[in-house]
Amino acid sequence: MPIRTIMEINNIYAMNANDYLIKFETEMRLINYCNRTIANYISHTRIFLLHFDKDPHEINEDEIKEYLKKSSSQAQLKQRIGSIKLFYEKVIHDPLKFKYIQYPRREQTLPDVLSQDEMRRLFAACSNLKHLTILQLFYSTGMRESEVINLRVTDIDSNRMVIHIRQAKGKKDRLVPLSERTLITLRQYYQSYKPKEYLFNGQFSLQYSAKSIQQFIHDYAAKAGITRRVYPHLIRHCFATHLYEGGADINLIQALLGHKSVKTTMIYTHLSNRLISQVRTPDMVL
Repeated sequence: MPIRTIMEINNIYAMNANDYLIKFETEMRLINYCNRTIANYISHTRIFLLHFDKDPHEINEDEIKEYLKKSSSQAQLKQRIGSIKLFYEKVIHDPLKFKYIQYPRREQTLPDVLSQDEMRRLFAACSNLKHLTILQLFYSTGMRESEVINLRVTDIDSNRMVIHIRQAKGKKDRLVPLSERTLITLRQYYQSYKPKEYLFNGQFSLQYSAKSIQQFIHDYAAKAGITRRVYPHLIRHCFATHLYEGGADINLIQALLGHKSVKTTMIYTHLSNRLISQVRTPDMVL
């Protein structure tokens, strides 16, 4: 039997790794994972497989742990665990390899939110009708950035005064309210831009880009004199927090945001001053 070079062995393994990834993609599509998650899991699993020069059946638990320790952040660590764990479960059929590998404990941090006055200043700084319409949708509905980008003209139901969000996170549909003010802005925007298929078209594409949204929100925040970092998901946090401060029920907010568990929504009770403002601190008796 001829002796194979290291390059030849690596090429053979690379082919096997590719076969594993093809099978992994098939398995994820069968259980209806979204395209974005599939691409993310394939990417992490490809890097994992190419890190080792042997078949994944031969990679032991300690080696996996050593690999995971090299993650650059908690977010990357969670993504690596999620993708590789699913790979071993669905493709290698060895879920016990992850029996003693746990997800990292969640960091107990609270997102920052803008005050209602800061939101008014942000809107006042907005000088472009398309930008204003997008900003208003974020704040009046609590939609995610991807949900706004994927909105179609036909998703706006002015008869029922609702917006239909289709196949959002977790491949779930939901309805959010369409306010009178937002409807007026949307009609002005539609008359000016005449969007086709998707509600917000890019300069050279049918869909507006996430990068463009992030950029104009950053620019208007600076123009409004807001020194904190302002980004699309922050406005979603502002929507939920200000809604709760206005007296909205936490379960209603959960439904509007599309959260699977109310535990996720409960973070807005910590961000709100609705309860904190009622506390009498000890110095009030001085």
